[in-house]
Amino acid sequence: MSSNFTHMYRLRLLIVIIILFLCEFLWSDTVYLNNGKIIQGKIIKQSRTKIQIELENKRTLILEKKDIKKIIFGKSPLIEKDKKEDEQKKLEEEKKNN
Repeated sequence: MSSNFTHMYRLRLLIVIIILFLCEFLWSDTVYLNNGKIIQGKIIKQSRTKIQIELENKRTLILEKKDIKKIIFGKSPLIEKDKKEDEQKKLEEEKKNN
């Protein structure tokens, strides 16, 4: 019975770790660069001219703000869905007006 308990404990621990990893990924920040590249991670430091972002692999990058087109903080699937719907509505309205 002890072996079965240990197996169940490990399985539950694995499930918790996976959920925590997914939550961190789903609510990461997204940085859109002027050159078209997209970087996802967590912005950990910001100054007037630079940002420091921690990537999924725990590596950090320092980016110049002059090279950044836009930043979306705390990206989540629900926010992105709403944003896409809003953009689609704006495009439809622009087509009607032209």
